[in-house]
Amino acid sequence: MNPVASATLSRTTNIAGQQDTSPLISDTHGGMLKQPDLKEIFVITEIDVDTFSAAHADGAYVVDVREPHEYVNGHVPGARLIPLSTLGDSLNDLPASQPIYVICQGGNRSRVAAQYLTRVGRDARSVLGGTSGWMSAGRPVVRGARANLA
Repeated sequence: MNPVASATLSRTTNIAGQQDTSPLISDTHGGMLKQPDLKEIFVITEIDVDTFSAAHADGAYVVDVREPHEYVNGHVPGARLIPLSTLGDSLNDLPASQPIYVICQGGNRSRVAAQYLTRVGRDARSVLGGTSGWMSAGRPVVRGARANLA
């Protein structure tokens, strides 16, 4: 699987959720080789709240991976609730041809979800700081079970 390209203010995270700075070695055919003792590395994109805000304003597809009781207390307008524990069951409902912006409360669960989505071939981006960061930046939230106010 090819790694997903990184975007503004991104960092590389390995599948175990640890930052990884070890380079991959390019073979003579343009493929990537790994040392046998390394785990497979999937590059995920983590974006800051300002970058996410711009994407959101442009109609980004947003998935909130928190639990329902967290979601109803305040979520990004338009964010679709798919708890992390059910993400695998919802793959067919997610777009395959556009980026998926994943958000949680602080950024940890969204990073796990973005790693999973990347592994299965989706272009996923984790929002650093999560909904807490979004709210701290003064961005609007919706309360209740609906994705939007209307």
